[in-house]
Amino acid sequence: MGRLFLLACLFLLVSACAVVRLPLGEAHPPKEVTLLGEGEAKVLMVDVSGMLSFRRPWALPGMPQGESLPARVRQDLDRARKDPAVRALLVRIDSPGGTVTSSDVVFHEIRSFRDETGVPVVAAIVEKGLSGGYYVALAADEIVAHPTALVGSVGVFVTKLDASRLLERWGVRSETTKSGPQKDLLSPLRPLTTEEQQTLDQLVTELAGRFEETVRAARPDADEEDLAKMRSAAPFTASRALELHMIDRIGYLEDAFEAATRLAEVEKARLVAYRSSSGGGTGPYSLGSLAGALEAEGTRFLFLDPEWLEELGQTELRY
Repeated sequence: MGRLFLLACLFLLVSACAVVRLPLGEAHPPKEVTLLGEGEAKVLMVDVSGMLSFRRPWALPGMPQGESLPARVRQDLDRARKDPAVRALLVRIDSPGGTVTSSDVVFHEIRSFRDETGVPVVAAIVEKGLSGGYYVALAADEIVAHPTALVGSVGVFVTKLDASRLLERWGVRSETTKSGPQKDLLSPLRPLTTEEQQTLDQLVTELAGRFEETVRAARPDADEEDLAKMRSAAPFTASRALELHMIDRIGYLEDAFEAATRLAEVEKARLVAYRSSSGGGTGPYSLGSLAGALEAEGTRFLFLDPEWLEELGQTELRY
């Protein structure tokens, strides 16, 4: 029995596609914690980390499941709307991007909060603000990036797997009944037709244009030469992003906090966040987005979530 247990543990570690969650007690509503500063005025830090998606974190049957990233952002902003002491918003970003719609929804929620409340917003790109992560940053009045952060990847992509030759080699054939010739254009069971490739090209071009228009509106100092370089969809260092007018300054979270305090026109303020009492620390760099969602629901993330792999393999339009 001991040998079988050891083999099972080795299999989980080698395969890197299993999640083990340990109960950490009863889940409690997030509480407000002070991260930096002092005073009555508050700067709320909202964490946008990890893949932008409407997918809720995976959990074993019977275990509590965390909210999706867009849902948690909305919950934080709704709570802040009821607190007149919240004078500014700091959006801490560490994201490689995600689906087009989830990125757009998070952008919309932050921009709507700013417009409704008049509260200024500062985005702080910690390690990476790429693709959808940068799209979210565009909702801010100012963007601060860490000196070693990666910024950009302005564009859209969709991936389609074609396993038809492999299936043919195995003697497997797909038979699909469909209402239109392009109904299954993203099926991995066959290659794209010329017309279907044109359809995908059109979708990508249109949504990339929406991304670019968002950049134009949010970054008016970026000229056509800057936009042409962004259009390559390449990631840039913070110093290069500053040259291209993609960000406003290079600095750390303390600098982003100072910028938010300045825009709020208050002399002193506290940087606060809504966090679970079950753990995660009280510093501005602790508790990343996905891990934070799991902690807030009373569970701890140990191994790679298999639904992450499914998320990466899905044929979706992505920023």
